[in-house]
Amino acid sequence: MKKIIIILLIAIFMIGCESTAGQNQVEITVSAAASLKDALEEIALEYETENEDVKIILNMAGSGTLAMQIEQGAEVDLFFSAADSWMNSLDEKGLIITETISPFLSNRMVFIVPETSNYDETNFMALFEDESAQIVVGEPSSVPAGKYAMEWLDTLGAMNTITKQLVYGKDVKEVLSWVETGNADAGIVYATDALASSKVKVTVTSVEGDHSEISYPAAVVKSSRHPDEAKAFLDYMMDSDMFENYGFTKSKREE
Repeated sequence: MKKIIIILLIAIFMIGCESTAGQNQVEITVSAAASLKDALEEIALEYETENEDVKIILNMAGSGTLAMQIEQGAEVDLFFSAADSWMNSLDEKGLIITETISPFLSNRMVFIVPETSNYDETNFMALFEDESAQIVVGEPSSVPAGKYAMEWLDTLGAMNTITKQLVYGKDVKEVLSWVETGNADAGIVYATDALASSKVKVTVTSVEGDHSEISYPAAVVKSSRHPDEAKAFLDYMMDSDMFENYGFTKSKREE
């Protein structure tokens, strides 16, 4: 009987310790562009393992959607955009700690088709002539990948012929999903998204001058309840090679 009581007391003590530990954790909410999802999930787990007193909560969506959430008062500690424009907009409105803005990542755009598609790098331009083909891109008004895609299509001289073929996704992950499942004949996503999928193939990759420079700036939100911890996680990300493992490159502005 005494052994049972001792075991119960130990169990109660352990539960109490776990509860206290959870209560003492600092939660950092990171609102980040959807294209960063896979890399951020891994780096957040790595950071939590090394810093048991911190819990990273990821909120992934299109950069424009996330910026609007912050404008509307959402509790966010760190904003990670896929374009300078949304970061600059929040900064101009006094919602970002300016000195923490760090444009440290870059990417490339690629034209993708389903793995089983007959289109490849030799004939992908024929897609623009096929009126029944659906080409999906991110919504350019809120998804940076969509903006870059439209600029690229304009450079290719395709904008006047494919307007009726275009379909818009809420973020770059949705664009990728539609092509993976064959619900779209082609799409334009970041090179990192295509790299992570075995269900699509790349027909062509953008080169410098095809579209605006792709920049991923991150910064601490001014209303953050834990600005020091948020900055610590930002610094950790900047020092990590994890993003490069997922195909991102360091921004030239940081080299």
